Amino acid sequence: SGTAAAICSGLVPFGIGTDGGGSIRMPSCQTGIVGLKTTFSRVSANSYAKAKTCCSTVANIGPMASNIIDLALFYQVLAGPIRGDAFSMAQPKVKVPKELTPYLDGIKIGVDWKWAELSRPEVFVNFKKKIEYLAERGARIIGVDIPELDFISTGHLISIVSEGSEAIGEALNKQRKIAPDNAVILNAGLSCLMASDFTLAAKYRTRLMAYLKGLFKTIDVLANPTCAQTAERILDGDENGSWKFGATLR
Repeated sequence: SGTAAAICSGLVPFGIGTDGGGSIRMPSCQTGIVGLKTTFSRVSANSYAKAKTCCSTVANIGPMASNIIDLALFYQVLAGPIRGDAFSMAQPKVKVPKELTPYLDGIKIGVDWKWAELSRPEVFVNFKKKIEYLAERGARIIGVDIPELDFISTGHLISIVSEGSEAIGEALNKQRKIAPDNAVILNAGLSCLMASDFTLAAKYRTRLMAYLKGLFKTIDVLANPTCAQTAERILDGDENGSWKFGATLR
């Protein structure tokens, strides 16, 4: 959120974020900028010392910028193989089109309308308008049904809390300033989650990836609201950071 605040206030044109559950995408959405959670090791954590503790199989580094052109160019600079990171070696080169066209003829965009409608009314109305705008530009809108959304949410929560708790353990032990809701969730992860929970979540992720691989044979893009609601109010005491956990779950 710090990077998003700096960009939207005009302090910098672009910056770096880390995203495991929306920490690039959600602040970008709610400040009117653009952000990209990249594929695992697309941008190597070995390049940024401060990011190493944030990155895992769930959380990755990604670019944030005031507009999509800057984002694409900055992403091109960030991505690529890094010595010492075997996973980064297999990543394809980023290709940025030399020319952009306002027409989307032939692009197939998948939308799970039942999922999208779970968002707040004002968010859904805005999302629907954007989809209609893309259709007017020639995109083909295809209704899809993503199964097991509850399992997806649970599996993600187990994965990110397990990895986050392990990474933040030292800070918790040294009683560094951490927002109360973050401390509760991370302590719960350290005390309650078992290795078998993490293993089962990883197995489910593999199952979901296989489904999505099949889905993307029929569509080019999967579109959904970035956030289910508009921005939460910043309250006194939020200066140490706040997960806004209730809103995140919604």
